Amino acid sequence: MPSIVTGEVTFDLLKFVWKINNFQMTCKKVSIADYLRSPELKTSDDTPIHLKLYPNGRNEASKDYLSLYLHIREYIRAQVIFQILDAEGKVAAHHTTNTMQTFASQSDFGTEKLALRDFVIDPANGILTGNKMLITCAITGHMGEIDVVKDEDSQQRFKEINKYEALINDVEFSDVSLISEGRALKVHRCILAKSSSVFADMFKAEKSQETSVEIGDIRYDVLVELIRFVYIGRVNNIYSLANELYAAADTYALHGLMDMCKEAMCKNFNVDSVIECIKFANRHRMDELKKRSIEFIVAHADEVTNKPDFKALPSELLCEICCAMSKKIKP
Repeated sequence: MPSIVTGEVTFDLLKFVWKINNFQMTCKKVSIADYLRSPELKTSDDTPIHLKLYPNGRNEASKDYLSLYLHIREYIRAQVIFQILDAEGKVAAHHTTNTMQTFASQSDFGTEKLALRDFVIDPANGILTGNKMLITCAITGHMGEIDVVKDEDSQQRFKEINKYEALINDVEFSDVSLISEGRALKVHRCILAKSSSVFADMFKAEKSQETSVEIGDIRYDVLVELIRFVYIGRVNNIYSLANELYAAADTYALHGLMDMCKEAMCKNFNVDSVIECIKFANRHRMDELKKRSIEFIVAHADEVTNKPDFKALPSELLCEICCAMSKKIKP
C-alpha cells in the first residue's frame, strides 16, 4: 500500500503534535488503504515511532472515516491517546487505549474510525485552519514514562509470540483458507480445531478436505483478530472491534476472547458509545456490561438522555434505566 511522508513533527517529552498541510488536497490524492506517514522521531529511550493516517479509511468498512495508527519499532508497554484538535486547540475527536497495553515490535496500534472525514473537513466545524490539520499523540507509561521491554526474558517471549503470529496467512505451510469479504486468510486446521470445537466440527465435516471455507458472518478485519487470538492469545484494536469480536467469539466458542471483549467494553464507556453498549449487552444477555452501562447512563444522564438514540431504546431498557435513576434521587 502506498504511503506519503508529509508534514512536520514537534516532540515534547512523550506527547507530539503532527501538523498536516493541504489536508483536503491530500485526501483527494490517496485511495482507501493508502496512508500518510509522519516524520519519524525517537523517544527518550531512542524508540523510533511514527504515525500513519489513512484519510480515506484503512479498509472498505472505514472508507468514510479517518483511520489513525501509531507504528512502533520496539516492544513497549504503554497507554496511547490520539486527538484531533480544532482551530482553537480544543479536542474535536479522540481515541485512547484506556489501559496499559503491550505492543509488539514493528506493530501498529490505533483506530480505523477516529472521526468522519466529512465532519473534519466541514468548515462549519472549525477543525481545519488554513487547510491544516493538527493531530496529537500522547504516550504514557509507568511514572509517566514509556516502559520499553528490554530484559532478555521478555524479549525472548515476544520473539516467540512473533514467530507464532507469523504463521497467520503463511503461504508455505497453511492447509486451508478462510474466505471473508472476498479475501482469503490462510490458516492451519490443527491450530483452529484445538482451540475451537466449532472449527473442529467444521473441519470434520464431509467437505473437510476443501482448501477454502467461506466465513460469511464476520468481516475480514474482525476475522483476522479472531485468528490472531487463536494463535497468540491477543488482539489488536480491541476497543474499536470489541462488539463484533465478541459476537464472532461467541459463534466460534472462543470463551477467552469473549471475556477479553467484555472487559474491553466495560472499560470503554463514553456518552457516544454507551447506548450501543447497552443495546449490545441486552441482546447478548451480558448482565455485567448491562449493569455498568446503566450506571454510566445514570451518572451522565444530562448528556446521554438528550440523544435521539436514547429515546429509541426498547421500552424494557428505558424502564430499567428510569428505575435506576429514581433510586439515585430517592432521599
